[in-house]
Amino acid sequence: MPKAEIVEKGRTLQENGFISPKLVRSRLLHQFLWLYISGLRDENTHLEEYDAVNGGGVVFSLLVAIQSMPLESFLQVIGSTKHIKGLAERCKRGMRLSDLPRKESESLLDLNASGRLAWLVDILRRLKVWDLL
Repeated sequence: MPKAEIVEKGRTLQENGFISPKLVRSRLLHQFLWLYISGLRDENTHLEEYDAVNGGGVVFSLLVAIQSMPLESFLQVIGSTKHIKGLAERCKRGMRLSDLPRKESESLLDLNASGRLAWLVDILRRLKVWDLL
């Protein structure tokens, strides 16, 4: 990949609100997932039964969780190198990744974004913050 293209992608990441420090992004992801799982427990009483059987662990889909993430948080934590028209306005309206048209959502959560997400999840695992991830 040419150096100019790498610089341009880095610039786009920052323009979209990306936060560079890994541990800050890991903490933000952890906070989001904690609130997400807490919400699941509040909505689904069967999770309490599952907790008792599974020793406190909760099974959830990371992809579904990320799709429910506010767009602004997604761009800060995972980031995207894509230019999408009206992205800042959508963030201000509080849209979630799942609120976007499927094509745009898939564009934001491309292979590179998935890799950055996997890297953050790995950091949480190594810190033993999320043994269930």
